[in-house]
Amino acid sequence: MTLRFFTPLAVVLASTLGGCSQIPTESGAGAGDSSVAASKLAEIHSDFALHPECFVAEDEYADVAPIDEVDLWARLRRGYQIPIEDNPRIQAEFNWYARHPSYMQRVSERAERYMFHIVEALEARNMPLEIALLPIVESAFDPFAYSHGRASGMWQIIPGTGKMLGLKQNWWYDGRRDVMASTEAA
Repeated sequence: MTLRFFTPLAVVLASTLGGCSQIPTESGAGAGDSSVAASKLAEIHSDFALHPECFVAEDEYADVAPIDEVDLWARLRRGYQIPIEDNPRIQAEFNWYARHPSYMQRVSERAERYMFHIVEALEARNMPLEIALLPIVESAFDPFAYSHGRASGMWQIIPGTGKMLGLKQNWWYDGRRDVMASTEAA
């Protein structure tokens, strides 16, 4: 398939992944469960009473980055630049990912190791940040993925393209599987 198909798909996937951070981690603890929120708040207040030296005064964190600057997924969404076209094939792919949230959770957990570096590399080149989501489609963020067409690594780079991009490939080392080197090349 072509990049024209995958980049809008990456946009759709990002919107799905953005919701992954809202999945409750405790069973029965949904976003609207006020009793859980109340118990957490009570726990924080009791900790403050016992150990006030562990907490920072309001004026001391005025220069701290806003939450959305710390949240990599929010940063990624802000960097979207590619318009999404209305295409039934894209909608079909979106529907598949929407029906498989556990798969998306596994992939997003695997992506945590690499996403910061990828976003930094894309921002340094002023490229659309949707490209950071392309490994979801290519390899599910598996740096050791290998295809029947001899494409390898997280970005699924074929041997000839890897050589053209300057990635070393020999018996001991394959730059296509090196996350840092292949991300810089891709």
